[in-house]
Amino acid sequence: MRNAKLVLVVILIVVLSLVGCGTSNDNTPGNNGNSNNPPIKETDYHKGTTALKLSFLPSSPPDVMYDGQPVPFSLEITNTGVADTTAYITLSGHDKNIIQMDWTNRRVGPIVGRSDNYPQGGYASIEEEGRVRLPAESESYPTTLKVTACYPYSTEAIIPVCVDPDPTNNKDDTCTPKPISVSGGQGAPVAVTKVETISVRGSASFRLTVQNQGKGYVLKTDKVLSCMSRLPQPDLDAIEVTEAKIGVNSLVCDPAIIRLVNNVGTTKCTGKVNSGSAYTSNLLLKLSYAYKDSITKPVSVRRI
Repeated sequence: MRNAKLVLVVILIVVLSLVGCGTSNDNTPGNNGNSNNPPIKETDYHKGTTALKLSFLPSSPPDVMYDGQPVPFSLEITNTGVADTTAYITLSGHDKNIIQMDWTNRRVGPIVGRSDNYPQGGYASIEEEGRVRLPAESESYPTTLKVTACYPYSTEAIIPVCVDPDPTNNKDDTCTPKPISVSGGQGAPVAVTKVETISVRGSASFRLTVQNQGKGYVLKTDKVLSCMSRLPQPDLDAIEVTEAKIGVNSLVCDPAIIRLVNNVGTTKCTGKVNSGSAYTSNLLLKLSYAYKDSITKPVSVRRI
């Protein structure tokens, strides 16, 4: 009898232990328990108005260089936009007989854009050592070094818009086409800043305003390697529309080459739209161009 009671006590202990395990608080996401981990926040990399960022490392080159001594030159290049690119770097503003360093269309890259794999953007650098030689009759040589980067780049804008296939019948419409101002950029120096919708029965047109919001200059896509030359006006401020869609329907843009005046240009994209009442869809616009940007640094060469 005593053994039977002992067995019963052991069974009760095991059952209570199992019940206790089954009522434990599970805080993993997806369960009813409260999680201490914050939700994962997605990053919209298609924001911002910059592309390549150039910077000299501290004291490379130094503010003051001395005749006959080696001088470090170190340039950092970070892609702060979303498009992958390859840069061509030129160093100018100096007498190459005095500051003996020559970067002319120095190829650097490819440098990837910002993404989940590269949230800070791709990175590249140029590190070299030069020398300075003052002419015998000179005691000093002040100048301003200029580093210029020329590179192909692209903009992809995806903008929700209202499309009205039949403007004469509005009773079942859920939206109304109206001008849309777009701010914050699209992860590139060139951005779509305004969309105006013109609806007619069975089709729609979109007047798009495009702006250079970066600090550099826009060139034709094929002028990357000649960007340091004196280019004619048709090669400047030119942006190519490479793709335009409303939903899955293709649009034809006129002009297909957008010309910027005071950094602003427009194009009109037209195409067929789905039949029925007004609806919301995504307007897609892809733009290609070359970009030219630079930084400067004042330096001085002195005799020891």
